[in-house]
Amino acid sequence: MNGNRYALRLTKIFSLCFAALFMLLGFSIIVSGYEHEKNVNTYNCSALKHYIIIFSAAAVTALLIITYHCVQNAGRRLGGDKTLRYRYIVFAVIAVMFIVQLVTAYLLMFDAVTDVGIIKRYAYSYARHGNFGRIARKLRHGDVYLIRYPNNLAITFLLSGVFRLWYIITGEVSDAPAIVLNVIAINSSVFMTVMLSRRIMGERRSLFVLMLCAVFAPFYTYTSYYYTDSLSMPFVVGAVYILISALDTDGRRRLLMLFACGVVLLLGFKLKGSLVIVLVGAVVYIILKLSFKKMVCALLALLLGFTATYAAWTGVYRASGIITAEQSYEYEYPPTHWVMMGLRGYGNYHPGDSRYTQSFSGKDAKNAADMRVIKRRLKKMGVSGLVSHLGKKAVWTWEDGTYFISHHIAEAKNRNFLHELVVQNGRYHFPFYAYSCGIQIFLILMMALSAVRSARRREIDAMTLMQGLVFGLFVFLLVWETRSRYLYNFTPIFILLSADGTGEAIRIIKRLRNK
Repeated sequence: MNGNRYALRLTKIFSLCFAALFMLLGFSIIVSGYEHEKNVNTYNCSALKHYIIIFSAAAVTALLIITYHCVQNAGRRLGGDKTLRYRYIVFAVIAVMFIVQLVTAYLLMFDAVTDVGIIKRYAYSYARHGNFGRIARKLRHGDVYLIRYPNNLAITFLLSGVFRLWYIITGEVSDAPAIVLNVIAINSSVFMTVMLSRRIMGERRSLFVLMLCAVFAPFYTYTSYYYTDSLSMPFVVGAVYILISALDTDGRRRLLMLFACGVVLLLGFKLKGSLVIVLVGAVVYIILKLSFKKMVCALLALLLGFTATYAAWTGVYRASGIITAEQSYEYEYPPTHWVMMGLRGYGNYHPGDSRYTQSFSGKDAKNAADMRVIKRRLKKMGVSGLVSHLGKKAVWTWEDGTYFISHHIAEAKNRNFLHELVVQNGRYHFPFYAYSCGIQIFLILMMALSAVRSARRREIDAMTLMQGLVFGLFVFLLVWETRSRYLYNFTPIFILLSADGTGEAIRIIKRLRNK
């Protein structure tokens, strides 16, 4: 480990700041969350429902802390081959989760009306015809979605290949292979999360992580919604797992693993841009963790994997001939567009802002126009107004324990009991919403306690890395256009930190009882 006392001091300060920030976020949600304007497709709570959510959060927190304590004691009493018993438990729970996920995916099937619907149309076209010719012609004649939002190119290529293979086998196109792929992505993320927790926490606390994953509703409700949020999740937790494993070894094996980490990060980044946070976090963690010579070699291996895969991706993209450079310049939105949207209302997507940006011809003109609006909005807000806006935006983003899934699966194919729970206008939606938000508040507060524990440890470890990733996500969504759905692919990191924080909660409770 890098013995630089300044690095250790900086990480301690960071952990304390992280703890203060997320404790403040948690209490801000408790005090001021859940009551919003009705035009942002968010579940709106009355004062009574707000109090019920807070009670749910308190009950969930108490139950999970008790469960953590029980799991630890049960782990101590396991006789015989503990590792074998651990494996049986993990594989049994993961298998049951997979079956339940397939069932919920089937029951929650929907008619896609947002980005998934557009991407599905492109992918179906490729599946039927085996080339992108028809898509390219549509892009040349006004259907410019993929040019405007090139971040959806990777998922379009992925689903095109999946649907094409299904079409060759069955002679028809169907959502089924994409849904199964999505379930596999979520379930494999759960498995990697448990394996990572075993590596950094040990088997007993890993069992608590497994239990927390099993009761985390979004791992079931997102199964039919095959979009970048869930499909990129294995790349987030997979990259973190490879990075931590690599730094536990040395020599050529470390460099190969870091190269693989770079490959995973680029593939994930192309699916979901927020994975750039993991890349930045990995670079900072390597700098803090290793001596200078080892650090340089490690960074070169990581970045080589990332850039080599980027070059390969560029070759595939150009070979497809789907979008020309001229089209990209004319229609593609600049990054400032999403920053501009982030400065309006709750910082969510706004169709008026989209129409404004697309009204200008060329990326330079779009960028200049968006910058004018950004400056105007910042000037109108002033410092105090900006602080108030960012606080409101953070609460709105982080409070929703359903991760906005209700909006995306609202157009049910066959309305059933599960829709009555998950969809906003469902008869039993509020109990589900209160439970989900109770879990979310638990995660936020326990992440804060994990940072307290890190500050007390006074070392640079895996928890420091994961706190850095969550902090990076928090800052990114303060600046960018936001929505609770954008948190979803980082939820395995939330769960790992929360498990660590629950251990700190137990320590604090024991200390108070012994006074």
